Amino acid sequence: MLASTRLTRGLAVVALGTTPEGWPETGGAWINAATLYSRIKLATNMADSFGTATPEKYWPNWASLSAMPLARQVDAVANAILGGVLDSATRSAMLAVRVEAPTAPNAGEFRLRGVLAIAFASPEFQRR
Repeated sequence: MLASTRLTRGLAVVALGTTPEGWPETGGAWINAATLYSRIKLATNMADSFGTATPEKYWPNWASLSAMPLARQVDAVANAILGGVLDSATRSAMLAVRVEAPTAPNAGEFRLRGVLAIAFASPEFQRR
């Protein structure tokens, strides 16, 4: 491919808001009710499987992280899963996670799964 063709393609990507392969970079092309539901369902399933059987296999400090306050869980998930990149809307959603029985012995683990589900469904995770 000629250098001028590559340059022209690169400029088109910037000008038109598409990827080099031609896929749009706008939410309207990617997000509708079905795809949004699928993304949330996948994220929830991933988060639930993180905490089943042997969570320490995938996340060595799972037990101590489950016992931490919500804000510390959010920070840990943001760093580990999202590379420290966290939009304020995503952070707010994570900080809004609640469990039905906050005093139950495993409440922190359920809350952590909720934070993970939001991380996996977030735009930041989708871009990584």
